[in-house]
Amino acid sequence: MRRLVLATLATLSAAGFGAVVAASPASAATTTRLTLSVQAESGARRTVTLYCDPARGKHPLAAAACAELARAKGNAAAIPDGDGFCTMEYAPVTARLSGVYKGRTVKKYKETFSNGCALGVGTGSVFRF
Repeated sequence: MRRLVLATLATLSAAGFGAVVAASPASAATTTRLTLSVQAESGARRTVTLYCDPARGKHPLAAAACAELARAKGNAAAIPDGDGFCTMEYAPVTARLSGVYKGRTVKKYKETFSNGCALGVGTGSVFRF
């Protein structure tokens, strides 16, 4: 039995198991884990976690949000305004983003928009949850 275990370990090592372990630090450089929240002035805060590469998490539009963040190099403030018209209704909504984008800690983002429509036009799908 002991010989079988040793033979199995030797086979795994020869098959490149050590290369998988050695690759782990490199994959940390591409890790994206962001915490996003949206809070209306008079409401509860909604929070989701977004992972990219591959896109996943509790964000309902994870793939689109990751793509928009990739175009902005992880900087939520650099997301270009989309097309759309919003009413002049004042119902402030605050968006927040923090975490790690492609292995580096991002500068915390916090911006208050005049209403939910303005948030959507200004940030695309990133805060649409």
